[in-house]
Amino acid sequence: MTHLATSRRRRPRGGFTIVELLATLTLICIVLPVAVHGIVLCLETASHSRQQAEATALAQSKLAELVATGQWYDAQSEGDFGDDWPQYQWAAWVYTWEDSRLSELDVRVAWSRRGKDYGVLLSTLVYTGSTATTETTGTTGTTGTSGAGGAAPTTGMTGTSGAGRTTGMSP
Repeated sequence: MTHLATSRRRRPRGGFTIVELLATLTLICIVLPVAVHGIVLCLETASHSRQQAEATALAQSKLAELVATGQWYDAQSEGDFGDDWPQYQWAAWVYTWEDSRLSELDVRVAWSRRGKDYGVLLSTLVYTGSTATTETTGTTGTTGTSGAGGAAPTTGMTGTSGAGRTTGMSP
């Protein structure tokens, strides 16, 4: 009988030992926070990318609206996008350009996330249709070849050079 009793003790039992369980729990405690942090980081990056894409689209829309309605003549204007996009604000500035027939129009869309400010800046050249003064007669005459005033698209337009640029900004 002793031979039977000894052979029963040597048979491996099903299940895990306490050492194996402790090793597994230790490994999970090390790997799980790192994995969760990676997932959170990916979600933050995706959220920021979405907001930046939305801000760029809103800036393009506002730039086109200002040029189409002629409101770009105001030296500086600002506002928000209403109830549809309450987290975004915009501001526009007009600067003189080397060529007196052109002005640079900048539109910046800004938003804040987790206490940090972000922004997107879009610029284009706008044909002013301004007049040139001649010194001899003191009268004014129009210059340029593109007809009515309007924005020079960033791809270029006859008679003007497109200088649109997009920059991501953070303070």
